[in-house]
Amino acid sequence: MRTRAIPLLAAFLLLAGAAAAFAAAGPDWSPCLDCHDDDGLTLTTRAGETLKLAVTAAELSASAHRSVECQGCHPGIDLDSHPEGNPVASAEAYRAAASKACFSCHAEGKLRAKGHHAGVISDNPKLSCAECHGSHGVVRIAAWKGKTPGNEFCLRCHSRSITAERPVDGTYSIRVDEEKLKASVHPDHACVDCHADFSSGEHPAASARHNHAVDSTRACASCHDDKMRLAEGSIHFTLLRSGVAGAPGCTDCHSAHAVAPKERYATLTGSPCRTCHQEIFSAYAGSMHGTARASDRHLDAPLCSDCHRAHDVKGSASPAMVREACMGCHQSAGTAHDAWLPNAALHLQVVSCAACHAPTAERVVALRLTEVGTGRTLTEREVKDLLGSDAVKIDPTGDGIDARELWDTVNLLESRRLVSAPKLQVVGRLEVARGASAHRLAGKSGAIRSCESCHDAGSKAFDRVALSLARDDGRPRDFNGTPRMLSEAGALLSVHDFYALGGTRSVILDWMLLVALAGGLSVVGAHLTARLWTARSRKEG
Repeated sequence: MRTRAIPLLAAFLLLAGAAAAFAAAGPDWSPCLDCHDDDGLTLTTRAGETLKLAVTAAELSASAHRSVECQGCHPGIDLDSHPEGNPVASAEAYRAAASKACFSCHAEGKLRAKGHHAGVISDNPKLSCAECHGSHGVVRIAAWKGKTPGNEFCLRCHSRSITAERPVDGTYSIRVDEEKLKASVHPDHACVDCHADFSSGEHPAASARHNHAVDSTRACASCHDDKMRLAEGSIHFTLLRSGVAGAPGCTDCHSAHAVAPKERYATLTGSPCRTCHQEIFSAYAGSMHGTARASDRHLDAPLCSDCHRAHDVKGSASPAMVREACMGCHQSAGTAHDAWLPNAALHLQVVSCAACHAPTAERVVALRLTEVGTGRTLTEREVKDLLGSDAVKIDPTGDGIDARELWDTVNLLESRRLVSAPKLQVVGRLEVARGASAHRLAGKSGAIRSCESCHDAGSKAFDRVALSLARDDGRPRDFNGTPRMLSEAGALLSVHDFYALGGTRSVILDWMLLVALAGGLSVVGAHLTARLWTARSRKEG
């Protein structure tokens, strides 16, 4: 029994020694390296792209895959026919095939379970494992994770053309241009100063765009608290809090990693407003302000932020804000208008600057529900909350609000407000109908100066009338009125502080004037007649 065991043991030891020797020797790369250990070796794809094919033994020996034969990752290579022909269609196709080879050992499901892979691993052919991990000199994550300093650790992946996938918004780029980062106003910041939830050990999955915008504003607020307080009441942040898709956060205007000095934003080419408001910006660029700013002589001409402010951006539904923006620069406008315009102060109050200084714009008489005494205007939300299901009564037939419906709406709102609340009145103001037109301003020589353009029966200035309510974000929500509603009798009862002689001419007022004149003349006639009849008796007496 023992004699038989000795040969078996010897055979086992012999096989184990052979296996150890083979393992120590490692895989045989020499057939491939005979050609590929050449720094000038390249391949041109059928798409005309050049791929570098050079590989060194030192690179492979230091790799995490040093025990893997070449065919382990390149199973389709046949040495009998290689390298005849050109099987590579494009660089994208080559990278996609390479990533599939990785999945043969590294299960895709396990990779997606990791936060930093969850949104990155996708069917995007432009992305491959080699983008971050390298192709032949693959290093174990543990080998470099703790040794790679701060930003270099993040940029190892994020300096490449990689993308992530958001739950709702789809694929987006997460590449960071290192040169632009160094040239920004934050060159010395660590990535984790802003991305506080991230570290070498923690890498949360991508969130929806809206959540990302909210999170980024919190990161900015940690240093820029003063700007954040201004932005909190702005149109942009109101939209952001309301969950409106595409609502801008800090990084949408300032960029995430290429944040420039504020002086760069104060230029025509650097203004971030044009990204979302292209139509308005084009109108501005052709205006007297835009052309003046583009010239070398008027670098102090206003940009977007000079009128609308940079962080506490307000809505155009506030007429006082718009007027103050104009008068802030044109402080002598009141005196200049006094020189030729009768009752200039009233005109500046009830006519917007753009209504005359944008002569080609369509105009509208904007009617606002205003509190007597406070001057505060009711918003769309307030009106809807007060009226509830009766909101349809504002324009029940859908053909435009007439004077009677406007009067009924005011009375209905009054009945549902607190007894202590100020009374409501409808205040009218002549404005431009579209926001872009308000920015297409002409010089004073091109402004409307003709009284007849408004003070004439049938004036086009009053063709359009609308009840204007401010939305949550400050933009106007208009309920159109019937044509010439200001000339209806009901308008005399509901609309205050807006009556253009000749322009909003009312037939009832004309008849009342005629009756008053006839009555006055009849009194004078009766008086003269009575004196004539009594002249003799008064003389004899």
